[in-house]
Amino acid sequence: MASKEEILSEWRGISSRELAAISRRTIEDRDSDETASGAFYYRGGREEFEIGAEYCRSADPLDRCTGAFLLEHLGYDNGNLPFAAESIAVILPLLDDEDERVIQAGVWALGRIGENSMVHQILRFDAHPNEDIRYSATFALSAMTDAGPEVTESLLRLAKDPDRDIRDWATFALGSQSEEDSTEIRQILFEALSDEDGEIRGEGYAGLAAREDSRAVEWVLRTFHDSTLEVHSLEEWRERFDPQANMIEAMIEFPDHRLVPFLEKLQQSLGDDFLPWFREDIEKALQVCGEAPEGATTFPRRESML
Repeated sequence: MASKEEILSEWRGISSRELAAISRRTIEDRDSDETASGAFYYRGGREEFEIGAEYCRSADPLDRCTGAFLLEHLGYDNGNLPFAAESIAVILPLLDDEDERVIQAGVWALGRIGENSMVHQILRFDAHPNEDIRYSATFALSAMTDAGPEVTESLLRLAKDPDRDIRDWATFALGSQSEEDSTEIRQILFEALSDEDGEIRGEGYAGLAAREDSRAVEWVLRTFHDSTLEVHSLEEWRERFDPQANMIEAMIEFPDHRLVPFLEKLQQSLGDDFLPWFREDIEKALQVCGEAPEGATTFPRRESML
């Protein structure tokens, strides 16, 4: 990923208005170069804000989508958004737009800004019939998990959504973004272990592991107990087992000695086309799980929540 300095250097000599026009084309064609919007964000001054606001007020719906896109991260610097309040004021009217694409862009932008004060605006759309708008709402709520019980209740519902991407974000939000712990949250995370999608299963594992719930390890041992794990390509492995990086990362953060046989088999099964970072994560997980006390579990709290 290019650094801030590299992105600004790449687009030096191009006006911010030209960057905005290029960003609009990115919305129409997802294969376009998205670093132009990065340069716009990093410039992040009053001129850029006025351009973004102008787009938001355009009669063209794709312009309005672009305006939300331009304002959502304007001036970002180490977590600070200097135009957050002004941007919110401009973006809010987009939530009542007649074009659902603009509504989606507005909800997404509020999520990127991440102000908890906007949570009730976002909750208006968590059951919207348009799945793209529900997805944007789920993404936005994932940045507001500490904004109150209504967010948790919404995410619990969204984690059962028929749309795969919505379930994924909601499960991630409940499992890894939120520090809240309850029987209901753990049950949703446990149910995620049976999802047809491997990434969602990984989010379920990571969330249970973070809550020291022994069902996380028990699920791995039960699922892979009878498997030889003798596969020779990344595609074959994903088709059969699909262990996600987030699952391996959780094993590193919350090690359990019982995972050693699984990790050893997994390490031995990797073909030459596996990515180096994935190999390294497995090696690290094997190391820390091997160092964990044998016969003792690091997941003692399950019974206290059930």
